[in-house]
Amino acid sequence: MDVPLNARVRCADGDSGRTTRIVLNPATRQVTHVVVREPGPLGVERLVPVQEIVASTPRSVTLRLTRHELAQMQRFTTSESVALPDESLELAEMQQLITGEVVTRPDEPLELAASPGAPFLWSDGGRRGEGLAVPVEAIAPDELAVRRGDRVEATDGLIGRVDELLVDHASGALAALVLREGHLWGQKDATIPAARVARIEEGVVHLALDKRAVAALPAVPVRRAG
Repeated sequence: MDVPLNARVRCADGDSGRTTRIVLNPATRQVTHVVVREPGPLGVERLVPVQEIVASTPRSVTLRLTRHELAQMQRFTTSESVALPDESLELAEMQQLITGEVVTRPDEPLELAASPGAPFLWSDGGRRGEGLAVPVEAIAPDELAVRRGDRVEATDGLIGRVDELLVDHASGALAALVLREGHLWGQKDATIPAARVARIEEGVVHLALDKRAVAALPAVPVRRAG
């Protein structure tokens, strides 16, 4: 089963966003969820069990869910408040200028950050700088989310970026990693069997191959733009 990233998502009753991440257990290589971002600039990311995927191509994923059912799926990120002392507010205001985070005043209502999942400051009961809301991924402690563009490291250095994942339809286990390597003017895809993946960490996949071995793999033309 091809699980493309940044691909169109089709529900039973119409289009409903794009895939952004694949959630798996890096120890067992078991794939549990695909993350779907709902349409629109403020679209919420939802955790969808892979069992809800009924079909996929390199450009799209089809779910058995309706759009309403998708909207009931768990959010990928939640917010966790962290105490922020009053003297930190000035620093927080400087952060706002750099990152676009929203700082609330005692007489202002609660405001959320402009970008989904971004940290924001909040006030409670009129106390300035009461806390910092930090986005937390709503996945199991032994799982992590792989996104398109995560680094792929050979034993001798960076070799490319994650393009998509192939999942064994029967077992739900990772079968292979599709690696996009090379430069924009000479891209190709290389399929790396799961057995050649040494380990998977947050933001990076480590291979049990060096660059020469990866280069020797059969070249597969990049199948979609972006």
